Parts: sequence; C-alpha cells; structure tokens
Amino acid sequence: MNIQTNVELAPYTTYRIGGPAKYFCKTKTEEEILEALNWAKTKDVPYFILGGGSNLLIADEGYGGLVIHLANNTFEFKGNRLVAQAGANMQDLVAASVDKGLGGLQWAGGLPGQLGGAIRGNANCFGGHIEDVVYSVRAITPEGKIKTFGKRKCKFGHKTSIFKQKPGHIILSAELKLKPQDKKALQERMNYCLNWRKENQPKKEGTCGSVFMRVRLSDLPKNFFQKHPEAQVAVKGLQRQKFSELGTGYLIDTLGFKGKVIGGAKVSHKHANFIVNTASAKAEHILIMNSIIKSRVLNEYGIILEEEVHYLD
Repeated sequence: MNIQTNVELAPYTTYRIGGPAKYFCKTKTEEEILEALNWAKTKDVPYFILGGGSNLLIADEGYGGLVIHLANNTFEFKGNRLVAQAGANMQDLVAASVDKGLGGLQWAGGLPGQLGGAIRGNANCFGGHIEDVVYSVRAITPEGKIKTFGKRKCKFGHKTSIFKQKPGHIILSAELKLKPQDKKALQERMNYCLNWRKENQPKKEGTCGSVFMRVRLSDLPKNFFQKHPEAQVAVKGLQRQKFSELGTGYLIDTLGFKGKVIGGAKVSHKHANFIVNTASAKAEHILIMNSIIKSRVLNEYGIILEEEVHYLD
C-alpha cells in the first residue's frame, strides 16, 4: 500500500472540482483496504472512501484526512449471478450482462459511477432500481469486521441503504441475481436509456449527475396539483412509465433557472437538475447555486429538495 500526500482530487470526480487530499491511496484488494483503515486509525486521521467520483463535490480546500480510492473493478458471471467488486464500473456491468442475455441491469444504460456507489444510494432510473437485482453485499462494518448482508439486511429505501444510513460501512463486493431474457430486447432497452441520456443530459461539461432527488408523488404538498395544474402533464407522462416520482428538473425549469450562471457554475440548458462546471467552477459556486434553487423551489412550490450530491470537506 502506497500512501501519497497532497494528491489533487478533482481529476477523480466527474465534477472535476475540489482541492487536494492530505493523504491518498489506491486499493485493489480487501487486504489493502483493511491496511489503509488500520493506517488511518493508527495515525488518528479521518478517512473517506472514494469510488467513481459521481455525486460528489469536494471542498475547494480539499480534505484533511486519508482518501481511500477503490480501484478494483473486476467481475465474473456464475450462471445467472454476477459477482462484482465495489469498484466495478456500472457501464461495464450493464454491457456485459446484456451481452450474455441476462436482464436486470438494462435500465442502467448510461448510469455513471461504480457498483458500490449505486448500491449505497440504491440507484434508480427508468423504472429500475439496483435493489431489484441485489442478492447479497459483502462489506466492512463500522466495527471493522467483514460481513455478508442479504438483501433484507441491506435495508434499501428511497435513494438509500444501510450502507448510507449508518456511516462506517464500506462495500467491498456484491452478488447480483439476473434473469435470462431476450438479448435483442435487452439491447434495445439499454440503447434507449443510453440515447436518452445523450440527448437530454450534458456530457462535455463536468457534472455530478442529478443534483437533487426526484420528489415522490406521495410527498408533494396537499393540493399541489390544484395550485399547479400544469404539472399534471409531466406527471401523467411519468405514470405511463410506471414512475411514482416527479422529476426535480421540471420544477427547476419552470422557475427559469436554465442557463443561470454563478461564477463557473451553470444550470444546464439540456436538463435543469444538472449544474455543470464550465471549466472554472469552484465548490463554493455550486453550493451557492444549490442554495438558491432550493430556496426558490420551497417558496414557489412548498417542496424541500434533497440533494443527491455528497459534500466532502
């Protein structure tokens, strides 16, 4: 294990924002992860587990502890089961499973990040959820023990799991249960999701993905649709796709935020729930933009937006 000092973190995030880590190491095995954790404990420094760097905003000043970067991206199929390390790229898993004619991940076409992060935040889009295919998860507990969690023990919820609810858990690997399906149909669905993202989401600029969580229809304020009947159009479209949430981008767009700029941070013209780094953004610019959007949505719609992005300082 090689502990480096003052390593710039921006290149390890999709936002391409953030200062240096005081200490940094890449880990490719469970033994190296445990060794890094022991090093942090011995030196009495905080640590942070870094995966694919999506949904992550790092402070301009950087991080004063040890950043442990999960660099093991291996995976293998065992019949209809897919066993993958937490560092496995989601797009590699989607493409490989579809190529084998195994269904369960095709909805994740274009989803950024790694498997560990997807499980931690119970990633979902296009009507699919990662919890639908999780059979078990191998993780380090806050007590430092390695334990296998069955699906029920993962305590999946809306954009969450036990690994997010109780800090200190570190996902090492997971076993996914897939189903044989028509390969052509799987490819069509995967390509649809990929193409939709290309057409509707910014790609050239740095972005963390969706900034705010979707709003569940059951959480909307009372009489919301009576006060805002125009929103029914968006919701009817979602219901036809069997979604139960209202896209936050719709709410932000109606308030005229597309194209708004603060410093180097800009609300995307393509999708209002994406705040992009125009090459010169600082974490401070993103945070200010987030705060303004949340305030306006609360004042106009009575909805408290929850951020998907994790802020590391």
